[in-house]
Amino acid sequence: MSLHYLLDGYNLTNKIPSINRGKLEDKRMGLVNFIERNNLRGSANNKVTIVFDGQVGILDNVVRGWIKVIFSKGESADSKIKSLVQEAANPKNIIVVSDDRDIQYAVRAMGAKICSVKDFTEKANKKVVVDRGKNISKTMEFQINKELSDLWLKKK
Repeated sequence: MSLHYLLDGYNLTNKIPSINRGKLEDKRMGLVNFIERNNLRGSANNKVTIVFDGQVGILDNVVRGWIKVIFSKGESADSKIKSLVQEAANPKNIIVVSDDRDIQYAVRAMGAKICSVKDFTEKANKKVVVDRGKNISKTMEFQINKELSDLWLKKK
């Protein structure tokens, strides 16, 4: 059985410190990279759809491997997520990732599962062992790489 994760995009970007800075487009791309790098979908059969509020953007309807990005266009991301669950052939195979209680109650009533942002990103926050016996989280590793990139590449 494959699962389909529906992510409340801005709900996640605002709760993951390593990607919650910079321009809006950087946050969006940071979330896509974070999910892809940490393989947060679990099984290779699972897919991820990130839903952002707003109009067409740089990442609109992008399919990047197993991650799809869509914008709500004229409705809230919350409404779009609810619509996607309602239109699904089998809502029991959908896991909605959001800390928004309204979304959680609505999609659960439709038969979908819910997952908090913390539980979804927990795999990425587990400690990893790096050279010299230092332990850092994947989130910290991303943050360090981003800072070094900004320093060395002098983004303007």
